[in-house]
Amino acid sequence: MSRYIDSDKLKEKKIYSEERHEYIIPIAELDWAPIADVQEVRHAQWYDAMPKVFRACSFCGGAGHSHYKFCPWCGAKMDGGESE
Repeated sequence: MSRYIDSDKLKEKKIYSEERHEYIIPIAELDWAPIADVQEVRHAQWYDAMPKVFRACSFCGGAGHSHYKFCPWCGAKMDGGESE
């Protein structure tokens, strides 16, 4: 499983290196870095499969109105793309 690190909080752990004359983050801090709260985004589009009032999601096949920006069944973002 992927582990996404909150880079802003990790930068708070930086220290100044007199030898290198720059700020560094010790690699050991990566193991203790705070985890960012992220969620995978699914991309889909509405397609005609039902009466004109409702459309079907290209990701899950669930029914929804073409004005919805997200599928009410799977949460896919209706931006016309396909999920990667």
